[in-house]
Amino acid sequence: MSPPPNINLFPIALINNTHGLKGYVKLTFNKNLDFSLITNLKIVYINNLSYTVELLTKTPKGALLKIYGINSVESAVLLKGKTLCLGLETIPETEMLSERLLGFKVYDSQDQFLGTVEDIIYTGANDVLAVRASNPDKDELLIPLIDEYLLKTDCAKQLIVVKKPEYA
Repeated sequence: MSPPPNINLFPIALINNTHGLKGYVKLTFNKNLDFSLITNLKIVYINNLSYTVELLTKTPKGALLKIYGINSVESAVLLKGKTLCLGLETIPETEMLSERLLGFKVYDSQDQFLGTVEDIIYTGANDVLAVRASNPDKDELLIPLIDEYLLKTDCAKQLIVVKKPEYA
């Protein structure tokens, strides 16, 4: 079963191990997301398949997840190494997520159009915008999503103003 076409999925955690014998899995989050925003999750996605959440609880190093129908360590081990995704609609609009920047137009501080955000690269340290260059002769531009480079974001106009990286 795949997600409905109107659902945008984004990765939020890695299922890094099982926990106990009753089908629990351990999660390591790859997003700086306020855990209180996801405590009432009902549906998660793994490999584009939807699963109903039975229990999600925070731990010092991540979280424990129990999915309905996964009731044994043998079933849970099949999920190990998979990426846990959420539907973008489950996160409030006020929470700034890099995934919401896909398709935004990117300008430098001198108002020069650099291109369009085509992809988000997850490095672990910080997300990186992959910007398809406005000039077809140029390679894609990679811009770290950190305060030093991100000068302004206008969600209403779908545009971003950045400090152009020195290597660009």
